[in-house]
Amino acid sequence: VWLAERPVSALFIAAEDDPVAPVPAVRRLVAQSPDSRCIELKGVTHELAPFRLDLLAEPIRNWLAQPAPATRDATSIPASP
Repeated sequence: VWLAERPVSALFIAAEDDPVAPVPAVRRLVAQSPDSRCIELKGVTHELAPFRLDLLAEPIRNWLAQPAPATRDATSIPASP
């Protein structure tokens, strides 16, 4: 619910063999935030996902290169409590 209430752009990384953050749960988070995207890593565990730079580098680079959505700007982001 938090993501649906705030205009954030997030990149989620979901590992296929991850019992901590299963892919369906990550997909539900992504669905709550229209500016968010997900990278799904096949055959990767929770522990190994951050180290698979061979799979992550290009999608992360592409995501960072995208302009911010027109519906979001710094002034619309509420301060943290």
